[in-house]
Parts: sequence; structure tokens; C-alpha cells
Amino acid sequence: MKKIIIAVLVLAAFANTAYAIDGRAWAEMPYDEKASYLMGIYEGMEFYEAMVVKRPYPDWEISRYFPTKFPIHVIIQSVDLFYTDATNKLFPVTSALYILTMELDVDKKDVIEAYKARIRRSIRQH
Repeated sequence: MKKIIIAVLVLAAFANTAYAIDGRAWAEMPYDEKASYLMGIYEGMEFYEAMVVKRPYPDWEISRYFPTKFPIHVIIQSVDLFYTDATNKLFPVTSALYILTMELDVDKKDVIEAYKARIRRSIRQH
């Protein structure tokens, strides 16, 4: 039951930026809460991919949206750094993770900027 709730929360965060944890809330969280929050996002994505979509290799799909190759402390530092840019403060953590993951692929600069613009428009509408 707990994993279903996490999956629903993760999907809602990706779908709706109005109620998502953003950079302002992230900055107030202690390290342990950040780690727990990120692990909840990851586990929710893993559950969704394995149980709902029934992918045989859920990690491959998750690695498109979550920087799975890095330890949690590096991900936390990366998200912290992402939010040092004031223009990113209102981005949901899930969007920050997606952008950070895309930034690992240097060929996606245009895609990243288009995604950031779409998120900014969504934030302004709410």
C-alpha cells in the first residue's frame, strides 16, 4: 500500500507543478529528509515501471528521469547546486532531477532549455 501511495505522489508531482516540492521547500529540508524524499521518488518510479507498466528492466526507463548512476549524496549536492540559480527556485524537485539527468547528455542542451521554458509557463499559470 505504501508503494502505491508513493507511485501516485510521484506521478502527481510530474503531472502537476502546483503542489510539488520546489526549490524553496528543498532549501528548508535537512539532509536526511532530502535523502528520504529522493529515495521515495526513486522507489515510486521503480514500482510504477515494474508493477504498473510491467517493464522487465525498470532501471533503464528510470535512468531517463533520475540520475541512477550516482550515490544519493551526489544527487543531493547536484539538486542543491541546481537551486542556487534563482530562476530555478520554483521548479519541482522532479523537474530538477529530470533536467540534471538530461544534462549528463551534452547533446540535449536545446531539449533542456525547451523543457525549462515549459515548466516556467506551467508555474506562471498556477
